[in-house]
Order: sequence, then structure tokens, then C-alpha cells
Amino acid sequence: MGLSRPVSLPHGDFMFYGVWTGGTGIRICGDRKKLGDLIKCLNDGRHIQQIQSANEAGFDFQFLLTEGIWRPSPDTGLIQVRKGKSWEDFIPNTEFHLLEAYINQLSWYGGITHLHASSPRETVAKVVSLYLMFQKAPEDHDTLKKIYTEAPPSPGRNRPGAALLSRRPSLCLRIAKELPDIGWKRGHAVDAHFKGSVRGMVNASVSEWTEIDGIGMKTAKKVSEEMR
Repeated sequence: MGLSRPVSLPHGDFMFYGVWTGGTGIRICGDRKKLGDLIKCLNDGRHIQQIQSANEAGFDFQFLLTEGIWRPSPDTGLIQVRKGKSWEDFIPNTEFHLLEAYINQLSWYGGITHLHASSPRETVAKVVSLYLMFQKAPEDHDTLKKIYTEAPPSPGRNRPGAALLSRRPSLCLRIAKELPDIGWKRGHAVDAHFKGSVRGMVNASVSEWTEIDGIGMKTAKKVSEEMR
């Protein structure tokens, strides 16, 4: 990242290429908004136009990264910003719920993922983290695999292939992943072969285990022994 330099981008403040299911290439872009700029966008529609332009250009994921420290006033509900150890009303006065509604509607209705950072340094760290995450296909990450369920990519520019956490893995898969030399990757093949049947997996012969892609005689014998 030491070679990074600021350039003018047509669809936000950062954009890069990434990888999706099966190695498919995707494009990601995002916009960084400080509070003042974000509040202007409530009225002038500039941000909405930018999102529409990115959709028309075919970006697969879009992010809104807000930056700063603010809160709702406990007395008036207006947005307040941190000034030293105290809080002051932001000028122009803006109701906190209006800003929240804008961000929530972008997320729920527009498919724009919202991130928040308290400082420029944190903003950079979050963009770098996004970049690194999207350099691997979803199936190549390990973080969610304890509750991971594969799902085919869904159509549309926003959130392609969402619902990776759509359901709990089958009992067959949860058992298979614990067997010798099986793990998550081969566990999916085992689950598919036995059609999710634990009984079928437990009663399978050594030769039947070798019919599964990626499982040889050595592993089949280990698994059969473990089952017994």
C-alpha cells in the first residue's frame, strides 16, 4: 500500500478489483463521507446520483464509509459532535434520526454497505481490510466456516451471491468435517455424496468412500476406522 496515491475517481473515493465465487472477477467501489458532506447529501441528491452512476457502470459492491464522531443530543435529538471533552450541536442543525434514516435506507433499500470510522487513520485501515478480504473468493475464507453454507451466486449488481449464512450446515457435514483428513472442503463433497444422510455415511464401506472426489484409499481406511 506504500505505492498508493490520490487520483480522481468517477465512482467514489476508492475502487478496486476483487474475486468472487469460483474465481469470478468483481469490482468494488466506495465513498468516504465526513459529517458535513453527508448532511449536504441529505438535500442535494449528489450521493444518490453517484450510486446510480456506479450501478450503471456495473459495480458489484458499493460501500458508504462515514467518518467522524457524533451522537444524538440527549435533550433535543439534534446531531452533536465532539469538541474536546464536551459535545456541541452540529451546524447546520440536523436531526439525528434523519441522518440515520438516510444511511439505513441506503443499506436496506439500495444494497449499499455502511461502514463507520472515527478518524482518517481508521478509514484507511478499513479500506485496506476490505481490499484484502475481496482478494479471496468467499469459499477460500475460513472465518465463517463453523456456520458456513455454500449458496450459488444470485443475480444483480448489488450483493452478488449473498446469503452465505442462509442456513445451518447439515448434521452430515458437521460430522464429516471432524473425520481424519476430511475437513470443510472435502466435507461438502461427502455431504453431497451421501445426500445429507448420516446413516448412509456411517454405514458406507471403504470402497464407497473412495468414490468421493479427493478421497483415496488411505483416507477412506482412516475414516472407516474412525467410524467403527
